[in-house]
Amino acid sequence: MASGRHKRGFGSTRKLPSGRYQIRYTHPTNKSRVTGSKTYPNKAAAELALAAIQKQIDAGTLSPTAGTANLPNEIDPRGMTLAQLGAYWRPLRLTKRGQPLSPNTLTGYQKLVEKVMSDLADVPIQAITPGKVEAWFTSPKSRATPNQSSKAYSHLVTLMKYAAKRKWIAENPCDIPGASNYEPDKPVSVQTLEQVEILLDVAQGDLKAIIALAAWGGLRKGEVLALRRADLAIDEIDGDAIVWVDVNKSVTWVDGQAVERPPKWQSLRVVGLPPGASRIVVEHLRTIPIHPEALLFTKSPGSSEHYSRLQLDRKWRKIRGIAGFDGRFHSFRAFGSTEWGKTGATAMELMDRFGHRNIKTAMRYQRTTGREIDLIKKLG
Repeated sequence: MASGRHKRGFGSTRKLPSGRYQIRYTHPTNKSRVTGSKTYPNKAAAELALAAIQKQIDAGTLSPTAGTANLPNEIDPRGMTLAQLGAYWRPLRLTKRGQPLSPNTLTGYQKLVEKVMSDLADVPIQAITPGKVEAWFTSPKSRATPNQSSKAYSHLVTLMKYAAKRKWIAENPCDIPGASNYEPDKPVSVQTLEQVEILLDVAQGDLKAIIALAAWGGLRKGEVLALRRADLAIDEIDGDAIVWVDVNKSVTWVDGQAVERPPKWQSLRVVGLPPGASRIVVEHLRTIPIHPEALLFTKSPGSSEHYSRLQLDRKWRKIRGIAGFDGRFHSFRAFGSTEWGKTGATAMELMDRFGHRNIKTAMRYQRTTGREIDLIKKLG
């Protein structure tokens, strides 16, 4: 049965079992219900087709006997806004592995258009000039959030490049040098070794194992919360238990519901934990069911549900101040990367352990270690 109906005034879109969309509308003259024979790759394209029919109705040019012949075979870019272009583009965009973008990524792109670029969102793409782009990018609102504005500009470049390739616009109006390359003056705050030790000492319940995996394994939040017992293996090396973590999925939240997906591109990996972190994780395993598919961390004791979207954030905000740290949970990635680098790990070993796609990304997570004096002495 078809699903995903979306009403739109005089007409509606409907998602077919194939995943494509079909449109229906009521003819204003004979009141007949017209169903289009043409299908569209996504809801945005179908809504654009409905908008074209509405324009014909408003102009009085729709034939009294109109049927499927009046449905547009190609998208009419005239009047297409930036928000509509973004909605059309997002379902077509694939990852480098040929997979659909994650719900978080799709939502992020939508927010960039509708929130960060709200001044341009409802402007027809053929009316977006270099001057309009510059006016938005240099506005007080954009200057107040330079990181988000830089990300939004980069996304705008992508959308307008796509539109130019389709010949929906004459040329890409984005030509501000360096607008996509924002770097903060001050690096993001990262936990010190002493702060991590304090956090592990005071953390209660499953939070202790979560911090151990994030700090000493470098796992992302979604990767930690997707772990199941079958993803762990334990070896004994030189009298110490070493936990190996198979990072093969990540949890994200769609409309409040947890969904498991593969981790970020090139992030499939197996990570070994140092003895101290391994002991914490082994201790935690004694508190969960022995079934191989049992989640390591659940919404509530005895539950089989993933953490809710903000559940870990609330716990993290309560505990971080005890160690004198006010940064993000994600900063554990930078902490782990720096500690791993201090062991003498090569660049490729850093990329492999933390699932980075290139050396530039890996280096972005590195921090200086305060060893300058020791290193200078080694020079003789």
